[in-house]
Amino acid sequence: MARKRMIDPSFWEDEEVATLTRDERLLLLGCIQFSDDEGRIRAHPSYLKSSIFMYDDELDLEATASLASSMISKMDQWNENNPWRCIRYDNNKLQYLAFPLWFAHQAPTHPQPSQLPPPPTGGTGLDIPFTDKLRQEVYERDDYTCQYCGTEMSGNPRQLSIDHVIPLTRGGSHHRSNLVTACKSCNLKKRNRTPEEAGMCLIQKPTEDNDEVNPDVNPKVNHDVKPMQTQYSLGQSSLGQSSIGKVSIGNGVPFSQLLTDLKKTDLTDPTVLQGALTKAGESSEKVAVEVVLHVWENIVGGKYTAEVFNDAAHAVRTYPPGILAQGLLKAKRYNAKKWSYIEKCLQEMLEASHK
Repeated sequence: MARKRMIDPSFWEDEEVATLTRDERLLLLGCIQFSDDEGRIRAHPSYLKSSIFMYDDELDLEATASLASSMISKMDQWNENNPWRCIRYDNNKLQYLAFPLWFAHQAPTHPQPSQLPPPPTGGTGLDIPFTDKLRQEVYERDDYTCQYCGTEMSGNPRQLSIDHVIPLTRGGSHHRSNLVTACKSCNLKKRNRTPEEAGMCLIQKPTEDNDEVNPDVNPKVNHDVKPMQTQYSLGQSSLGQSSIGKVSIGNGVPFSQLLTDLKKTDLTDPTVLQGALTKAGESSEKVAVEVVLHVWENIVGGKYTAEVFNDAAHAVRTYPPGILAQGLLKAKRYNAKKWSYIEKCLQEMLEASHK
């Protein structure tokens, strides 16, 4: 019985799919449509002909069998990580087709167990179905908070989405350690890339359970910490959504205390600002990013967005504290409210320092 299936736009752009003829691509699409919820389908020519080519009189059983054999032969040369690749196998003198990476492109909401025998080879991590239960478990693990920009979405479920940190088409899987909660804006920005390729930074690395916390990133939300009365308090910053009181700087001073000290400090002095960035960076990259965002909003007066968060993370990784401090203060001096101006200044100063 045919089911509603998803065809990702990457199907039409895939260079290995392009090696198939037009009829072979149509056969492949038909196999996706008529496969069961575990990506298996009968390979008998009569079944394929009656299901997919019922109106094509010029294709008889012999032609259908030849078409299927040609398609499978070409797929034998494909990369094993190609999600559209299917294999043919025998079981009890009958032939079947199966998609080893079925769950890389299909997410049945109420999957039913297959009534067909499994292929002889095991899965590759994508044999785990992406179910509503798994989606909900990831949301709860991440406190309904975007793991890229820090937006809390428990009151705005329409913005919730799941991102595969390593994309499925790049060898990723449906394991919880590869899944994070993401707002739709960040998910759209990241696209089919790794966080590093997209210039984005995870607030917290995903884990298989709720107990492991990566010491190099901010812990989960701590609602006991009073956020700053700026856009942070509106849930637009990872700072306002993180238990910053648990992060220590240098000699054990909590990050929340550092922020209090920063508000009392004249950060318009480049030497002082450089010292603050250096001190924060000694703790972790994430802490340094939060200091940059604090200066961006409260000193420079720039507008905080998810894109600015990722730009700030990129700047912390790329530029020394001294140059970063000069770039921020130059933006204040010229009343620049766009991060693109800072980025331009930082690049110019970095090139000048190398001469």
